[in-house]
Amino acid sequence: MTTTIHRIQDERLAGGLAVLLAIGALAAANFSGNGDNGGAGPYAITVAACAIVAAVLFARVLPGIANPAAASWILAALALITCVVFFTGLPIVLGMAAVYSGLRADRRAPAVLGALAVVLGIVGCFLG
Repeated sequence: MTTTIHRIQDERLAGGLAVLLAIGALAAANFSGNGDNGGAGPYAITVAACAIVAAVLFARVLPGIANPAAASWILAALALITCVVFFTGLPIVLGMAAVYSGLRADRRAPAVLGALAVVLGIVGCFLG
């Protein structure tokens, strides 16, 4: 018996991992520190926004994309741009989407840029 993960399962796993990473990073951003920023309300809003973006990307956009190489470059650029607003969790979700589509298209550079955006988003949430 062979074990094969179909592409639709890969997308679900990548999307789920993106949301889990965002949940953890956003928890650190919202509940650590002494400042007035954060709390349960902003945490719930940003987690919901990340989950919606991940669901749209990984369930609708990426499965039917005709040119995953171009999509990976676009997603990597968006992920790096959204690092400015790291506290939204969007660099993590968009970066994971860039990694997924870059690897699917066998393109290393946008996948690395997406991974860089994920790392920057997580570090920003923990330090910022």
